[in-house]
Amino acid sequence: MKMKHLLLTTIAAVVLVGCGPQPPDISIHEAAWGGDIEDVKQHLDAGVDVNAKDDDGISPLHYAAQGGAKEVVELLITEGADVNAKSRDGTPLDWAIVGFEGKTPLHR
Repeated sequence: MKMKHLLLTTIAAVVLVGCGPQPPDISIHEAAWGGDIEDVKQHLDAGVDVNAKDDDGISPLHYAAQGGAKEVVELLITEGADVNAKSRDGTPLDWAIVGFEGKTPLHR
């Protein structure tokens, strides 16, 4: 009887762990670039590092800043994104200045 209880407890624990928040199918970097705040929130809720760098050493804040995704930029900063993070092309502010196809507020 104790073995059955232990087995059921173990199964319940595994199921509960598997039911936690899951990140979306796209990366946090793609979500930040596209301004998809819900996907970015889902990544953060699932425990993705707000300062995670992609294979090119670029953070989500860089992408959001360059894409002009103001709400995503605000969320990432609120969640502790490093505003001074450096890629080979500079900080997120540098990326916002350069922009992409005139999408940043600095170009409006």
